[in-house]
Amino acid sequence: MAARGPGHAPYDCRTRGRTRARSAGRGDHGTESVQYWQSFEHLERYAKDKSREHAPAWAAFNKAVGSNGDVGIWHETYRIRPGDYECVYNNMPPFGLAAATRIVPATGRREGAVGRMTDGHREGATE
Repeated sequence: MAARGPGHAPYDCRTRGRTRARSAGRGDHGTESVQYWQSFEHLERYAKDKSREHAPAWAAFNKAVGSNGDVGIWHETYRIRPGDYECVYNNMPPFGLAAATRIVPATGRREGAVGRMTDGHREGATE
């Protein structure tokens, strides 16, 4: 469950398609928020749902600030097919995609990048 902010009841992010989110300070560049979604369709449905917090907040932002130069927005969306990526973590807790999906040990045929990338296509893996 994640909180929606003051005055809002918690909602279950996973039922809406978001599998993981994190925010961090970026020094002189403000803050960043990284979110992982089950699919682009889940993200789009959430973004346009006026009963959720994004659509009303985005409309209010555009009304108040828009493109006047006071606030910069950096937004990137990536569609990644299952098996077409790899993430390697050593001596770390689950982070990034590993926290949003699942961890698979890089052992055996997955010890090298070629084996990990080939393995995903051969087995239809999503890690």
